[in-house]
Amino acid sequence: MAGGKKIESPKNNKTFDSQKYQELLRTGGTFSISEEYPNIDIGYIGSKKIGNGFGTAVMRHVAEQIIENDGTITLQAVWSSHIFHLYMGMIPIDREVNYLKVTYGMDSQSCLEKFRVFPVDELSPSIINKLIFIFRMEKQIAEDQILTLQDISKDDNRSFLINLLDKKGSYLTHEFIPNLLYICEANITQKFPSTSSMRSVNMQLSNEGKSRWAEAINEQIDFEPFRDFAQLLPYMTEEQKKQLHSILERRAEHFGKQKETTNAEITVHTNSEKQLAKSESAHIALSLFQPGPNERQATNNTELQPKI
Repeated sequence: MAGGKKIESPKNNKTFDSQKYQELLRTGGTFSISEEYPNIDIGYIGSKKIGNGFGTAVMRHVAEQIIENDGTITLQAVWSSHIFHLYMGMIPIDREVNYLKVTYGMDSQSCLEKFRVFPVDELSPSIINKLIFIFRMEKQIAEDQILTLQDISKDDNRSFLINLLDKKGSYLTHEFIPNLLYICEANITQKFPSTSSMRSVNMQLSNEGKSRWAEAINEQIDFEPFRDFAQLLPYMTEEQKKQLHSILERRAEHFGKQKETTNAEITVHTNSEKQLAKSESAHIALSLFQPGPNERQATNNTELQPKI
């Protein structure tokens, strides 16, 4: 599902404040990184003050190094940090997953195994209903069209269902993105809903994220966050793209109306960095992992020399 049109960066002409950036890195919190040239793994980010922009500053500091050396950034997004890292241009590392389990639940494979092994008259009503549901969804059959056990037991249909036992899916397309969309849709009125149910997710810097960070660094402008999750679009189905578009529209409508009636909201979220404040408050109080013995750690007493 990878591919598609090139994703253009939003226009951003806000001049980068290098003095504030260096001050944030010195005093805003602590972080640790592990370097395996030309790549860097972020192990820990801890902000002294929630929403102070420290997490974004750390990402820029690391991005400067990997872009110069043509490397990438990796990390594990845990607790409820997933949306913040997506905003920073990260993307889950894709892998093969069991298509049935991630699409239809843990019991779907056992249902199909029983369908493959046992005579149909020995199947329980719950298994039959599950099999009919899977067949209907896979074949995109309308709900008002009646399906019976006899229908799905016909040779071609039976073979189709049994072949699903060996089908592999994409973690991004069939697990991560559906879970993310579900959480966002169920929490339209929350700017940064909890994603802790997604558990630990291995991420790397997306090509789109690397390009946007390079532009911000080379042009000396603020980084424009991926608030629309644009780096995920190449991995989305058409239905997922429609769902995301609907979610973004409803969020914009809700928070747009909120801004019209709340002067404080307008004041707090004036520029791109301050718009990230809530993200960092919910997601970057990140004790991802304590630094290991071989990791380089930056603390308030560490003198950093960022490439500005």
